[in-house]
Amino acid sequence: MRKAGRWFCMLAKRLLLRRSFVVLLLLIPLLLPAVGALMQGDSGVLRIALCAAGGENPGAEKIIASLTETESILRYTLYTSEEEARQAVAGNREDAAWIFAEDFENALGRYSRGESRRAVVTVVERETGISLQLSHEKLYGVLYPYIVRAAYDTFIETEFSGRIPAETADKVYEKTSGGRSVIRMEALHGVGEGEDANHLTVPLRGLLSLVVMLCGLAACMYYLEDRQSGRLDWLPEAKRIVPAIGSTGAALLFGGTAMVAALFAAGIGTGFRLEIAAMALFIVAAAGFCTVLVLLFRNPGTLGAALPFLLMTMLALCPVFFNMKILRPVRLLLPPYYYLQAIGNPVYLLYMILYCIAVFLAAGILHFLLNRHDFLKK
Repeated sequence: MRKAGRWFCMLAKRLLLRRSFVVLLLLIPLLLPAVGALMQGDSGVLRIALCAAGGENPGAEKIIASLTETESILRYTLYTSEEEARQAVAGNREDAAWIFAEDFENALGRYSRGESRRAVVTVVERETGISLQLSHEKLYGVLYPYIVRAAYDTFIETEFSGRIPAETADKVYEKTSGGRSVIRMEALHGVGEGEDANHLTVPLRGLLSLVVMLCGLAACMYYLEDRQSGRLDWLPEAKRIVPAIGSTGAALLFGGTAMVAALFAAGIGTGFRLEIAAMALFIVAAAGFCTVLVLLFRNPGTLGAALPFLLMTMLALCPVFFNMKILRPVRLLLPPYYYLQAIGNPVYLLYMILYCIAVFLAAGILHFLLNRHDFLKK
């Protein structure tokens, strides 16, 4: 046991002497401030111009205040006139403009009573796209309470013709609505990113997991280079897989430790036990995956040529940005898929254990076959 520990420490020390590996480790903490700067700026998010047409427009100003005070992927800018908002969109300073009609509340009431067909909100867009279409849902959501109240007032006025005092109607409305939401959000597995999480925490975790995988793949390259140069010739052929497992395990341990520390330092960790359990299993699973790659790609040049394809496959199939339901058999071969799923659904911790057993069993069988003289002759 002590001998194995000394071997592991020696392999880990060799990794830290590699400049390229140290650069990979530094990428993990450097990603956090980079994403933080992205969150504070306008890159990657929609820019929406808000304008309350006319002079005094308390209804529209109330909606605008609710939009600007809520943290969102959308970036809002206030404009004092409709013309300025339209010019901002035309000049590519804004992606869209939401222009609220003059005397918004009265305009909404007239529309609900059928007295006017003029839209109460005008959306100006330079071009259409999925992100802009999704932003409409935000506008619909903030308009919903006002539309409901206007429809209620119209119903009271039409059906009761002033027989119900306004104060009574208001009390009935407040009592029945109660400020409650029609939609109740609930995490399926009771595990989330935390209340302070935002739209970029999930992609950040996914990108960091790929950097950890890259640390393991880099260790694979170093091992194959050592093997090709003859540094491992003193070991029997059947035992040369041991330093491969040790070096990739050490590299993944460094990367995984740095990732967990970075997540908690940024305040976006889910929970200590879940983070540690998921990362520990991720390291073991990734070490087995890298061991299989070492056995399949016995030349560092061949593995180096395959690295971009491997990383792009993980980026596309693992739930880094989107959880796409394609090529499921291929996704099940990738360790980051299980790790990223386990953060939201702890049952995937069990799947990761099964994956670890399966991948090391596959590595053992492959290693056995490659070392059979009759197999190599074929």
